[in-house]
Amino acid sequence: MFPRNVCTVPLALFLFLSITGCTVLTRSQFTEVGKFAAAAKGYGDLPGAVISRHAEIRRDRQVLRVVTFRNGTTALAGIEGALKTEAKLKEKGRQADQALEVLSDYAELLSLLTAERYSTELQTSAEALGQKIDSGIRQYNKTWNRSVGAAGSTVAALVRGGGGFYLRARQARSLRKVVVAADPMVASLTGTVQEIMAFYLDETQLAQLRGCPAAGGKLVPGGVLAQEKRDVALFYRGVAGQYQGRQPPELPLKVAEVMDASDTAGELAARALQAACTFRQAHAELVGSVTAKKDLAGALEEVNSLAAEVTSAQALKKKLDRK
Repeated sequence: MFPRNVCTVPLALFLFLSITGCTVLTRSQFTEVGKFAAAAKGYGDLPGAVISRHAEIRRDRQVLRVVTFRNGTTALAGIEGALKTEAKLKEKGRQADQALEVLSDYAELLSLLTAERYSTELQTSAEALGQKIDSGIRQYNKTWNRSVGAAGSTVAALVRGGGGFYLRARQARSLRKVVVAADPMVASLTGTVQEIMAFYLDETQLAQLRGCPAAGGKLVPGGVLAQEKRDVALFYRGVAGQYQGRQPPELPLKVAEVMDASDTAGELAARALQAACTFRQAHAELVGSVTAKKDLAGALEEVNSLAAEVTSAQALKKKLDRK
């Protein structure tokens, strides 16, 4: 059962709640936070998937060049260099995944704090998750040279203590304060995602996104994936004639695979960037919806948009994973 209005309580609790404040949320407010949490859980691995796929595209493009080498030692060195490049780029993907795990943990925390039957066991889990978020924020600040305040320590403190009847009231109070306190963290993390994903898109692709301003200024397109496609096309145009109509079938197939992967990864980067923007806007909308106890007339628009965009991007990611 969702926490009810605990302003109507036994007399033994009345004086206590008069001091601490009656800070409960309505069922509709709990519902919208829960919907946001469900959508947010699916977002965290999208940017890392773009980075990892680009690493594979770069590896394949470099390996394709080896077919033009006449010296075996040089050719082997080219393959080894391609593998090293892939490893370095995939490390960047792992760093992105590590940073964005904070958002996944935050979504999981919101799920705990919107549980219909909140218990001391869930409270303990929420405290542990708050501490993990705190640790993740410190790592994020170190890796990406940011200075975001750790929401996790606030979370751990907010959900600590209380029990029995008052535990349900504390659940609502904690949820409200956690959502408000986490907004700067969400803004910074999603802003970093936008910057990273813009690196893979060109100016035209960025211009096609729906009203998606950067968190800290104008996004700078890097056009990396479009350039990868152009480079492999130029390479193939240069070597195809050398085979005098006797190309090994693996060559055009690999070229087509790399070009198609570049397009799909670019589309995923665009969706991940768009969803990062919607994530931030949806969370800001969520903050506004929980600052006062009220019944929400309808579903929050940005929360619904986030759910749709994450679902669409995950479907595209599965397509990319199969290639």
